[in-house]
Amino acid sequence: MPSKMQVWAPYFWTSPTDALFSRDLHRAQSHWRGEDRIWLLPSATTIHRWQTWKWGYPLSECQIPSEAFNLLLVVNLDEARRTYPLIDALGDCVPLGLYRKWLDVRPRLVPDKREVELEVPSISCGEVTYAIRNIGVELEQVARIHNFDPRTSSVKIHLPSFGKDGRPVVSCEDDPGVLLGRYDDGDVYLGDGKARENLEEPTPTIDCWIEWPPPFDVLFPTGSGIDLVYHQALMRRLLGEWQEGDRGQVARVAETWAARLANQATGTMNKAWFLPKLATSEQEALWALESFSGICAQSLRDLQDHAGFAALMSRSTSVLRTVGWLGYFWSEFLEDFSASALPAICVHCGRVMARIRANKRACGRDENLACFRSRHAQAERRSYVRDRKRRLATGVPKDR
Repeated sequence: MPSKMQVWAPYFWTSPTDALFSRDLHRAQSHWRGEDRIWLLPSATTIHRWQTWKWGYPLSECQIPSEAFNLLLVVNLDEARRTYPLIDALGDCVPLGLYRKWLDVRPRLVPDKREVELEVPSISCGEVTYAIRNIGVELEQVARIHNFDPRTSSVKIHLPSFGKDGRPVVSCEDDPGVLLGRYDDGDVYLGDGKARENLEEPTPTIDCWIEWPPPFDVLFPTGSGIDLVYHQALMRRLLGEWQEGDRGQVARVAETWAARLANQATGTMNKAWFLPKLATSEQEALWALESFSGICAQSLRDLQDHAGFAALMSRSTSVLRTVGWLGYFWSEFLEDFSASALPAICVHCGRVMARIRANKRACGRDENLACFRSRHAQAERRSYVRDRKRRLATGVPKDR
């Protein structure tokens, strides 16, 4: 992974393999001039750029005509994973191995329609104004119905397997609502629109949305679709295959998704290198600047008219550009795979753990004390049962 990264995170979750979103994203990246926030507006007819002040920072924004409404936040990470704009929920920097923490969290299903309040810009006579709008979050036909109770009109649903051996029931790229059908208004329909009488077969689906616990609720502020849960299950399955020694399959899948969701790009030293440091600490940013370029300054005011500083900040630098945080997770996963540093799945509790040795199969005391104690308690019970059976079979009395 390059030392600097650039995450293009959509405010409203859209599958990165969606054709409409892919066209809008390609159009936005083609017209991007270093803005921090990019408004994809179907009502826009021209590209407009402006400066604003938000979250305590001066931000540059632009609007781009699009096919669907969305907001793209461009998050820059420097070599120490400090971010600009600063993401408070992650601390001063993005934790190393963020995907490992994500693999251990369980999302929550939201079956209701949602609306999000958002300040949306409008441009009139060259002036930019913001107005609060209620944006409806479109629900996806995602959750697989396991059982239906006609007396209470309630359903039980299945998510992709959370275990290391589970395989996603549907590909990450397919629409489960089309493949599995949906439940609506008391009837169950298949993808071809025909009513289904046997409600016990786990094929229909129901409309719902996915919410993620902190801190991932900040990375996916309006939730996500079921495809993100499939990616989580897929990564966990790959860790299981890695533990079993199937490096070839893990390499093929990880390289495929990392290549699809990340690519080499360029940014400026200002956004990719200096501002992430400045967002964390002005003094550390000035020290790093002096160490890197020899430009000495006591404050930012000393740099305002410094020709060398302006030239350095406008210089291009290589970054790895990812499609949302999912692309960031796959890039981290592939980096760990290339370094033979992938974590493992505990066979006892299913949590992700550090793989400090090849034959490690369960959590250590420092990683998960509850799992460690439970496993040893079970081992003691098995030892007691074996010892008791041996004494009964041989007639040897219990030691006093």
